[in-house]
This record gives sequence, structure tokens and C-alpha cells, in this order.
Amino acid sequence: MPPVETKPIETKPAATKEIDPAALAAQYKQVGAQLKALDEAKGPDATSDLRSQYRLIRISEAMASQEKRDWAAALLTKLSSEIATRQKQPRPAAGIR
Repeated sequence: MPPVETKPIETKPAATKEIDPAALAAQYKQVGAQLKALDEAKGPDATSDLRSQYRLIRISEAMASQEKRDWAAALLTKLSSEIATRQKQPRPAAGIR
């Protein structure tokens, strides 16, 4: 039987959705509101690490280029997901650590 020739599969790079400054600003504001709601519901211990990450984003600098907007949007998406996870967790009873 002769060898079978295989051709490499051509793949197109994934189309990246460009984040415009207005969309990034809206996402930033939304995640800030989610953080505040989580803080009010679960206390500051539930949000301190997330707030640190949120504060890494300098929104005016992030809007300067597509690369920076992509980075900030990815971080905000990650934070939003983590906030949703923590919202579902029960609040620890007082005095238990």
C-alpha cells in the first residue's frame, strides 16, 4: 500500500474582538460595582485580594492602546468571574477562622 499523503490543516487565527475605550470603561465600572456589592454582602475579607487586582488597572492608561485594553479586559473578566463564585459561597460564621 502506498504511503498516504497528509496535508497540514490550515487554521485561521482566532478573530479577536477589539475592545473600545467605552466598552472597557463600562466593564471597569461594572466590576467596581460588583466588588462593592460583594464587600457589602460578605465583608472586606472577601474582597481584599480582588480589590488589589482591580487597583492594578489604571483605566486612563489602559485605554491608550488595544494591547492595554485587552489586558485590562481580560483581568476584569477574571475578576467578575471570581466575584460571581464568591457571591455563591456562604458567609463564614462570626468568630470562625
